[in-house]
Amino acid sequence: MRQLYEKLECLLQLVPFEDISPGFGRCDFAIYNSAHVFLADCVIPWDNRFVGNTALEFEGDYIAIYQVENPRETDIELLAANLVHEMFHVYQMRSGQNRWPDDFLLLAYPDDIENYRLKYAENQLLAAAYHETGLRKNQLLAAFCGIRRQRAKQV
Repeated sequence: MRQLYEKLECLLQLVPFEDISPGFGRCDFAIYNSAHVFLADCVIPWDNRFVGNTALEFEGDYIAIYQVENPRETDIELLAANLVHEMFHVYQMRSGQNRWPDDFLLLAYPDDIENYRLKYAENQLLAAAYHETGLRKNQLLAAFCGIRRQRAKQV
């Protein structure tokens, strides 16, 4: 787990946090399993504060946490991306934002094949845009926004 943590440290140094959202920056994180919590400078025994993949207050500051039961079977790039997602929640907490998902809206989410097809296309465009620059990136993001607007009309 310590090796995985160190590899994550290296990957996270490459993330352009400020490009994702102005003011957004890297924060501390922990990865954990059912026995131990791995932090930057220490390992502590697991306790019930570490549940789920989330952001939480820890020793006077917020950190991102992610559960990893088998480091050898973990896709490190996917894990790094998921940690960035949780780090964004840390940014939101530090900024005093209170925009959180409404679980009741989720219950009303359209459960049909067309909606899922559009969501998949959305994800493909967003992933492709990540790897592009300039005009091509703008075109892909515009297509992404078009599908997002189309899906919003279904709700």
